[in-house]
Amino acid sequence: MKTSVAIRSLSVLFLIMLGNPLFTLSARKSIDNPVTKAVLEVYAKNLKANPKDYNTLFLRANEYFNHGIYDLALSDINDALELAPAKDSDLRFELLMRRAAINRNSGNFEAVTDDLGSALAYKPDNIVAIYHRAQAFYNLGRYADSKTDFKRMLYLNPRSPEGLLGMAMISQRENNLGIAAEYLEQAVSINPNNADLYVRRAEVKHNTGDDNGAVDDIVMAISTDSKNTEAFDLLAAIAQTNYPAAIAGLTKAVNIAPDNGLFRYLRAGMASAHSNFSSALTDYRYILDRQLYDYKGINASIAECLFSLGKYDEALDQINDALAAITDNADYYVLKSKILRAKKDYPNAIESSAKALAVNKKSSEALAEMGLAYLGQGKNDQALSLLGEAMDENPDNPRYAMLSGWASGLYAKRPDAGRNIYLKVAGNNELKESNVRSLKGFANLFLGNSADAETWMDNILTASDDKDGYTDYLACCFYASKGDNDKAMELAEKALGKGYANYHNWLNNNDGNINPGQLRKDIRFIRLLDRYGNLFEN
Repeated sequence: MKTSVAIRSLSVLFLIMLGNPLFTLSARKSIDNPVTKAVLEVYAKNLKANPKDYNTLFLRANEYFNHGIYDLALSDINDALELAPAKDSDLRFELLMRRAAINRNSGNFEAVTDDLGSALAYKPDNIVAIYHRAQAFYNLGRYADSKTDFKRMLYLNPRSPEGLLGMAMISQRENNLGIAAEYLEQAVSINPNNADLYVRRAEVKHNTGDDNGAVDDIVMAISTDSKNTEAFDLLAAIAQTNYPAAIAGLTKAVNIAPDNGLFRYLRAGMASAHSNFSSALTDYRYILDRQLYDYKGINASIAECLFSLGKYDEALDQINDALAAITDNADYYVLKSKILRAKKDYPNAIESSAKALAVNKKSSEALAEMGLAYLGQGKNDQALSLLGEAMDENPDNPRYAMLSGWASGLYAKRPDAGRNIYLKVAGNNELKESNVRSLKGFANLFLGNSADAETWMDNILTASDDKDGYTDYLACCFYASKGDNDKAMELAEKALGKGYANYHNWLNNNDGNINPGQLRKDIRFIRLLDRYGNLFEN
């Protein structure tokens, strides 16, 4: 149920980088530039003197378009098209192309296809118009029409990377992955500096089971364009299903370019997200020592790794360094609260959670952290209120419900309230039965429905392709809670063998009663952790 600070930070970074041409503005932008304002005033005066001046309308529409004010741009371009001479084909073509661009940026793809169809009536072989119409058809799901246009592009220019990419996209849609790969090979050979081509080729390789090749292409895409969000998204998706392939590809990239801070940061973030904290720390410290990557939150990433390895004092130093540089990050305050709570410093943990809530008053994690810190102080009413708020703020995350149910029954002596919460989790049809993170089996176990709970866990273990040990860790917790220490020991060894290295969870985390529990008193478990001690060293 844990999301790493590193991965969350990367997600934010990539969203900031995102420049999506199909983004629809929810509110009109304003123009503050004095030069632009002066130009618009001139246009307004010209149009007041001559309302039928279609050239000025066109110029003003372009100005609005360039500033993202699409409604005014569209109004002016519509007026210009009404007024422009029917015989001036060049002008009408440009007006239609501009209106298509406005509609494309507003997400109105039906209008885009109409405008570009009209534009192509004037210039049938204009490859830019054909390309944008092909893309619009594709976005509308009209793949046959899109294919016709992409084929037309290749007829006009057999070496068009955009046309080859388009045909690869269509071939993928048609499940002709071999043909798609051929188109992409041609496209990459023609334009080896186009990151999108590598991403598309990576998708084809991923879909055909070649994840190692896919990651190699993603690395090439990132090398070519470090702001290509699709590359990062695809890498994250591959890591979810084939972590070894993803980490191996990044390791290959790091070995080739050991001082490439971005590749090391990506590898560290991925390792941390998959609970391989020692490896992540090695990369983070390498980056920090050599100042390879200008990202202020790296101390927070280091703090999270140290916390997960049970090194609370060192983690506290690092998160304080992170907060000294970035004072308005709610996640950092939440992490500090977790560290302080692990040290049983409940007053300061509450203070840190309060600072997180001052930044983001709806942070479920901050509400839960404050509630758990109050629980540590024995202030059960305050704790239950805050855990209930966390549950209400994020009803789709069963973690908060399980915390609330556990606290209600064990600490507040309100077993009926706790039972009702567990019933909601167990019966929540929005949570996928096959997802171990739904925690449905735990809810049933705590309700006393042992048979249903065990069936749930057995089905998950049968279907699971657990690459990083997290599913096996939760299964260990499940059987430990059920009192089956032998089964729990078997699963603990599997989880550790796959690299699940969250020492805090193995030995100290008691939140929600989802932990190895009584297994912690079993000498076999202590010896097992000692045998895998290298996972926790750094």
